[in-house]
Amino acid sequence: MKRIDLVLLKKAIEWYKSQGKKIVWTNGCFDLMHPGHIHSLEKAKEKGDVLIVGLDSDKSIRKLKGPNRPILSEEHRIKMLESQESVDHVIVFEFGEAKEIINEIKPDIYVKSGDYTIDTINQQERKIVESYRGSIYIPPGLTNFSTTEMIKRIKNEGPNMRTGLFKRSEIRFQPLSNRESKSSLEVMVSPESHEFQSENLERVSHIAKEIKKAIKNDRPVILTFGAHLIKNGLSLVLRRMMEEGYVTHLASNGASTIHDWEFAHQGKTEEDVRRYVAEGKFGIWEETCKYHNLAIISGANNGRGYGESIAEMIHKNKIVIPSDIASDAKTKLTDQGFSPGQTVEINHPYSNHSFQEATFSNNVDYTVHPHFGHDIVYTHPLSDGSSIGKAAEIDFLKFTNSVSKLNGGVYLSVGSSIMSPMIFEKSLSMARNVAIQKGSSIKDFMIVVNDIQESGEWDWNSNQDPPKSSPAYYNRFCKTFHRMGAREMHYIQEDNRSFLISLYQELRKLDS
Repeated sequence: MKRIDLVLLKKAIEWYKSQGKKIVWTNGCFDLMHPGHIHSLEKAKEKGDVLIVGLDSDKSIRKLKGPNRPILSEEHRIKMLESQESVDHVIVFEFGEAKEIINEIKPDIYVKSGDYTIDTINQQERKIVESYRGSIYIPPGLTNFSTTEMIKRIKNEGPNMRTGLFKRSEIRFQPLSNRESKSSLEVMVSPESHEFQSENLERVSHIAKEIKKAIKNDRPVILTFGAHLIKNGLSLVLRRMMEEGYVTHLASNGASTIHDWEFAHQGKTEEDVRRYVAEGKFGIWEETCKYHNLAIISGANNGRGYGESIAEMIHKNKIVIPSDIASDAKTKLTDQGFSPGQTVEINHPYSNHSFQEATFSNNVDYTVHPHFGHDIVYTHPLSDGSSIGKAAEIDFLKFTNSVSKLNGGVYLSVGSSIMSPMIFEKSLSMARNVAIQKGSSIKDFMIVVNDIQESGEWDWNSNQDPPKSSPAYYNRFCKTFHRMGAREMHYIQEDNRSFLISLYQELRKLDS
C-alpha cells in the first residue's frame, strides 16, 4: 500500500533525504482519472526520486466543486493513484490542509500541471515553498483532458447515445409580443350566457344536485379538464364556480397553464402551429417559457406544486427566487441572468380572467399533471427536469389525497381523454389500498365525463364493457372511468361550453 499518514510520511521523508533522494510533491482531486492526470504524474516524477501525491478528501472536494462531486469516492481514487508506477506515496488531506503538510515535509520540488501559472497556483502553498527555497515546476498539461469537461460530455452524450443531447442554449427565442395569437379575451364566455345550452339538461340538473349535496357534506368536488376548455373561453365560469364554492379541487395539464397565463399576461393566446413550426418558432416564445420555468423552479424549491407555483406568480405579479436552491437549477438560473434571492416582477393586467389566479385567491386546491415534451416550456434552457418532476410529484400526491376523500363526492372530467383517466385510476387504486387496510372502501361517488367523442347509446352505469360492435368500445376514457367502480357514471356528449355553463346555471338555481 502506498497510502500513508503524516507521522509515517515524515519518517519516510527523513530516511529518503538521508539517502540523498530528491522529494517531489503534487496534489489535487484526481476524480475520474484520465490521460491528463497520468501525464502530470509522470512529468512530476521525472523531476525527482520520490513522488508524494496529496489527495483531496471527499469532503474537501464537495467544498471545492459542489455537492455532486466527487464522482469517485476517496477509497477508489486512492486505489487508482496507487496503481500508478510513478506514485510512491498518497496522503489524504482535508480542505486547506495541503499547505500544512507541505510545510512539514518541505519537498524539494512542488509540481502543479495543467492550465496553472505561477500566479494562479495556490499562493499560500507557493509562499511556503519559496520560504525554504524549494523549486516550483509547472509542466504543460495535455489539452482536451479535464474531469469537469468529461462530466459535461457524459451528461450531454450519455454512455449509450449515438447522437448526444440537443442544446437548447442554441435556440434563438422570440419575444411573445412578436407572435400573432388566434384567441383574445373576446372568446371569454359569461357564466350568465344563454348562447350555450345543454341538450342533456335533465342529467345536468341531477349532477348539480349531487354537487350541492357533496358540498353540504364537506365532500370533494374535483373538476379535471384539458386546455380546450380554456381556449373555449370558460375561465370566467371556472372563476365563478370557485368563488361560489361549487368546486374544491381543479386539476389540469401543462397546456392549460400556458394558455391561461398568456391570457392573464397579454390578453391573448394560441398560435398558428402550421406556420410557426415551418418557421422554427413554434413554442419558442421567451416570456411564456422563461416565466413558467422560473416559477416552477422557485415553487418546487419552496415545496410547492406545479399548479400553485404558476397561480401564485399570476396572483402576486412576481416570482421570489429562493436563496437556497438546488445546484443544477442554480446553474441554469445564473446562466439566464437570474440569482438566488432575486425578486422578478411580472405584470398580469388581465389576471381577473385567469382561473389559476382564482385558485390562489379562493384557496382552492389546484394541481397540474404535465407530460415531458408535451408543452412548449420544455424548449427553454431554464427548463429544469428536477424541479418539474418535484412540482409534478407534489401535485400528484395532492390530487391523490383529494381522491382518497371522494366517498360522497363528485368527480368531473371535461375534455381530458388521457390525463384525467390516467391520473384518476392510479390515485383511486392508491387511495383504496390504504382504505382497505383500514377496513373501509371508496365507491360512493359519482363520475361525470364531458366530451364530444361518439359513444352510441351505451349505458355507462351497466356492469358490462361495450362490445367491439359499439362506438362506445372505442371511447377509451369512458371505458377507463367505467371500470373505476363508481356509484354512478354519466357521459355527456356535447360542447364543453354547453355543459359547464348549464351546470353552473343549474347550481345557481339551487341556491336561489
